[in-house]
Amino acid sequence: GYFRLKELIGSGNKGFFLFFLKDLFSISKLYDLEAVGKVNRKNKKTNIIISYCLKQNFDKRGNYYDEYFGTLTNTKKATWILISLDHKIPRKLKENIIIIKKNKNGTFSLIYLISIILKNIFKLKVPIRDNFFDKLSSHHVFSAKLNEIIKNLFKNYQIKNSIINYESIPFQNKFINTIKKLDKNSHIYCYLHCAAWPLQTELIYKQKKIDTFFVSGEDQKKVLIKYYSWPKKKIKVIPSLRFKKMKKNLLGGYIFLPIEIFDKKLFLKKLKIFFENSPVKSLYKMKARIHPLQKNNNIHRDLKKEIELLIKKNKSKFSRKKKDKDSIIFGNASGVCIQALEEGNRVFHFPDDINLDTFSKRIWKEISIDKINEGVFSYKIIKKNNIFKTSHETNKFNKYFLPLIS
Repeated sequence: GYFRLKELIGSGNKGFFLFFLKDLFSISKLYDLEAVGKVNRKNKKTNIIISYCLKQNFDKRGNYYDEYFGTLTNTKKATWILISLDHKIPRKLKENIIIIKKNKNGTFSLIYLISIILKNIFKLKVPIRDNFFDKLSSHHVFSAKLNEIIKNLFKNYQIKNSIINYESIPFQNKFINTIKKLDKNSHIYCYLHCAAWPLQTELIYKQKKIDTFFVSGEDQKKVLIKYYSWPKKKIKVIPSLRFKKMKKNLLGGYIFLPIEIFDKKLFLKKLKIFFENSPVKSLYKMKARIHPLQKNNNIHRDLKKEIELLIKKNKSKFSRKKKDKDSIIFGNASGVCIQALEEGNRVFHFPDDINLDTFSKRIWKEISIDKINEGVFSYKIIKKNNIFKTSHETNKFNKYFLPLIS
């Protein structure tokens, strides 16, 4: 979708072929997806909550602390379906939890990949090109496999309500369709756990089966209604369940690396020019921070080292005595950008694509935007707690979501 947008606005599709090949190979890793755990209910009525998990967030009793919803999965009123991000399971697992994971982490099957390619080539429809890239994407194959597992697990149950950690990812939309086929009267509640990002074309209103979409920000709600066609009555604003209002500034003084690095040399070149053109002691002392899902990636580790070398060479430009902290965002200005702004930081943004990755004043009214030099932008927030709402409340999941499944 990202490359298609670049093509539509005339930015070309550099890097697409390599991206497609890597994504195509990812299909080979999906051959052994499985469900660990089972639906253990005496009656035939159930509620479903779908989110993600890491082994490190399970306790000794088999409960899981879900960071996105900010709650333990110990409610007996729902079955939690957790998609594993590390494909590891705890020694003990509570009865109300089902984990979707690979049977053998790190393995792949070329036979499975070839079978998927052949199976889908014969099903191609017009337009051939778009249909080809859609059917042969890892998202499409993962969606199909996951929802086949869901069907088998819940085919004999009445699903009263579903709560989804939602970003309009293909498998989530297919999941909604699957649930509605299993039980047409099921209520669908979705929650956007992250702060806003510049261009939210993923969130164009296309899944009409959603009953309520919970977001954390009045501006976020306005943008969804005005630019992405969401009905006003379907969106409800609540404080972030994932994040609390912080007394300390936790996001200042970092250079955030993106989850995907498309052009390392260009990033380093831009950063070098930016440092050289910055006045002495004009920047708060910084250090590089790798995306949580790429901590073991050597490419990201190498980039971090090269950035830290640049910082040392330009140490005269930094000072810890500055009252306001600075942050630098590489690539797309993801939710962490808004969080950093909400904490009072000045954010410098180095986008991959200035048309698709940067905030626009026409859309986001509460952000002050300045162009520093070619390909570098500066952001400051005008009104806090409006784009991304946080609070000091505790047990927010119990307050806003538990009543929906009671």
